Amino acid sequence: MRRVLTVVFALLLVLLLAACGGSGNSAEPAANAVGDSAGAAPANDPAAPSADEPATDEVAADPPAGEDAAPVEETVQEPTDEPAMTEDNTGDTAATDSAAGDTAAAAGDGEGVYFGIDPETGLEINPEVTPRGVEFIARGEVISMNLTPQTSPEFVIRAPNGASFRMATQGLADIFLLDGSQLKPFEYKIGMEAKATVFLAADAALSDVLTSSNFMIIALPQ
Repeated sequence: MRRVLTVVFALLLVLLLAACGGSGNSAEPAANAVGDSAGAAPANDPAAPSADEPATDEVAADPPAGEDAAPVEETVQEPTDEPAMTEDNTGDTAATDSAAGDTAAAAGDGEGVYFGIDPETGLEINPEVTPRGVEFIARGEVISMNLTPQTSPEFVIRAPNGASFRMATQGLADIFLLDGSQLKPFEYKIGMEAKATVFLAADAALSDVLTSSNFMIIALPQ
């Protein structure tokens, strides 16, 4: 009977030892499994980065132009063949020119009119070719003068176009400036601006001296 108890006790002890040993071995693989799961992500986990894929920082990339980026509106003025819209000032311009002509006519000798037709007399001003038998107006700079005798002085007027007119005029006592004043003989200067209605007889030669009875000094030289 004692031997039976001893054998039974021995078997229990062996079973107990076996049970203890088996539980210790099973705990070790579990611990290892836990460590593996903590160190690496499962191979099939899509969230885990693949070893073949380069690690990238999570930085929001700029959206490609033309996709998500808001288009920048640029206002470009396209050239057109249409003329710019401007106010029609033709009438005003014509009115201004007309007013200027009226002003010139009113100013008379004070305005620098050297060509064309005189609005007051209708005579031609500084013709390129000296007409004969017809009065015209000579106006320009005095480039030569002979004050002797004082009752019949001679002057040469050169127009801006280069034409020159030699004329015998009224006496110095009858020559006036625009303001009605008169010059003494020694006050006459080369470079004065003068104006005169002149005439050349129809049978005269072009080299003959013109005649004038209304020679007038417009301005003195500066």
